[in-house]
Amino acid sequence: MIVPRAYLFAFILAVSPALSASQKTSQPQRAQEEAAALWSSGNREESIARLTKALADDPEDIALREQLARQQLVVHRYAAALETTQAAGQALQHITAEALFYLDRFEEALPLLDSSDPTQALARVTAFEVLGYSDEATAALDEMVDLAGVDLLGMSLARGRLHAAAGRHEDAAFAYQSVLDKQPNDPGALFGLGQAWVRTGRREQGLELLKRHRELVPLLDQLDFALRALDMAPTHAPHHALVGDAQRAMGQLKIARESYQAAMDMATPEQLPMIALRLARMLEEDQNRWEQALATLQQASQHLGQDSPDVRLQVRAGDILVRANLPARAVEHYRQALKQRPEDAAIQQRLEAALSMAASPAKEQSP
Repeated sequence: MIVPRAYLFAFILAVSPALSASQKTSQPQRAQEEAAALWSSGNREESIARLTKALADDPEDIALREQLARQQLVVHRYAAALETTQAAGQALQHITAEALFYLDRFEEALPLLDSSDPTQALARVTAFEVLGYSDEATAALDEMVDLAGVDLLGMSLARGRLHAAAGRHEDAAFAYQSVLDKQPNDPGALFGLGQAWVRTGRREQGLELLKRHRELVPLLDQLDFALRALDMAPTHAPHHALVGDAQRAMGQLKIARESYQAAMDMATPEQLPMIALRLARMLEEDQNRWEQALATLQQASQHLGQDSPDVRLQVRAGDILVRANLPARAVEHYRQALKQRPEDAAIQQRLEAALSMAASPAKEQSP
């Protein structure tokens, strides 16, 4: 079962209010502040460890327990979050419900899920549906219509599934199509609409959608893996680049570029070249924006500086310019690369080919 990731991230870490200067900070409060700082800086494992230790020292502190459980949820440690909240009873019921839901313990989660909370309300619909209570799921969905902040696409998906389960395939198709109009790669909507079309006389179109769904599933798994890694270490540049790789594979080029750029912005000098090369490849190959690809490589080279140049950036820049029919400009990049690797035969061959192209009668494009 695929559950929208937005559901999980509705539970964001809450930081305790600052104490006045005249108050003495207690040990649990100090632990919360330190953990919050670690979390904000991307050191999430250390933050969880700090709270775990503090809670062991003061197991009656509900605020510590809540902060730890929320962090455990965000990094997908649902069993750990459940264990953290159980000692608090009803005080942390909303987090217990979340943990039970993600552990697929739907019967236990249902009585605890809050119908006035937009994300938990949608979880109630899903839980009823999975347990086979279609009427209850429909009633719960109808109750959400006027609920502020609700996930409208999630509601449409649920509506489509319920229509399909009742044999109302035309209605299901309408609901699924409304999702795909906004999210063309939504796997649930692709599968549901494909099934609905097959059952309503549009067999060939339905089978094509089902084929597209099958092709998309491994890419979604790749994206989910990358996003989970990012949840654990949000300031680790290669994780952002992995997300970009998955988004690029799915054809989501705009957001893939944003992920790659975020990765470049936080990359170490050792990480930067490979990330810049991946972004440049996407810009040139998928979007035909070779000038922007070249600018990306130059940006990375400038960031590295003269003391730590990367030969791969120069070679790729030369290759881009050759493909853009600008061999004279490519020559300089290959020569710079040869200064770093004077014995590299492959670079030498590229240089000779660019020189030959530049000397040929064929006109070179304007720079």
